[in-house]
Amino acid sequence: MSSFDPINESVLRGKLNEAQVTCESLQVFSELDSTNAYLMRQTEAEGFQVCVAESQTHGRGRRRKRWLASVGSGLTFSCVQRLSSAQGRLAGFSLAVGITLAEKLTYLGLPRVALKWPNDLCVDGKKLAGLLIEVQPPVVGKSAVVTGIGLNYALSSEQRKEIDQPCMDVTQLGLGLSRSELLAELLIALAQVYEDYEVRGFSSFYPRWSRWDLLQGREVNLILPKRILQGVAKGVDQRGCLRILVAGQLRTFSSGEVSVRVVQ
Repeated sequence: MSSFDPINESVLRGKLNEAQVTCESLQVFSELDSTNAYLMRQTEAEGFQVCVAESQTHGRGRRRKRWLASVGSGLTFSCVQRLSSAQGRLAGFSLAVGITLAEKLTYLGLPRVALKWPNDLCVDGKKLAGLLIEVQPPVVGKSAVVTGIGLNYALSSEQRKEIDQPCMDVTQLGLGLSRSELLAELLIALAQVYEDYEVRGFSSFYPRWSRWDLLQGREVNLILPKRILQGVAKGVDQRGCLRILVAGQLRTFSSGEVSVRVVQ
């Protein structure tokens, strides 16, 4: 792995200012329990806020899975902003974030990016990044929506052995941006997704999902709390729920209900 490339807060602020992104708070920590947990504790958060950590002692992904990342090997960060929280309105937000990041990374030059519903970015079927969306209870019709991201930047061979699934990192793919430059580009994209989602919800993202859908037409296992179903993935509906053809019947599942594995 290359020598440590620390996050440069000045680069982040400069890039955000150039893009005219108003960031109410930008904090970079050498170590933190969890960037998501930190922002979830900021119950009075207003505006777009960002928290970055070089190392997390309790980093986690969806379904409480631990996210492994040593100093300099990845990008671990979270952002938060308040969104209207009418019932069911936030269901597709994680997919909107995934689509936006896939589009940005592809624009920056990463090849073959795909999305594995509901929250993984992959290249050639190998995990590049994961998302964790958490929502504070609503206040006057709006909820603080925290978006946590762990992205593999430069993994050592030892780190690859510790990860329990095939993985990819951006240096393998030849991306020449520093960690700070890449992070700034992703934050600019995330600020925009909050703005767009507040205005239009999932409707503007729904037609864009199919381009990035890793599961479309593939046979998958759905891991439910008490059983496993097998079927064929048929994209998502207009709420962002996964559609699966099971025994001739088209069924939908929300991200809180299931885990999905491609049948090999």
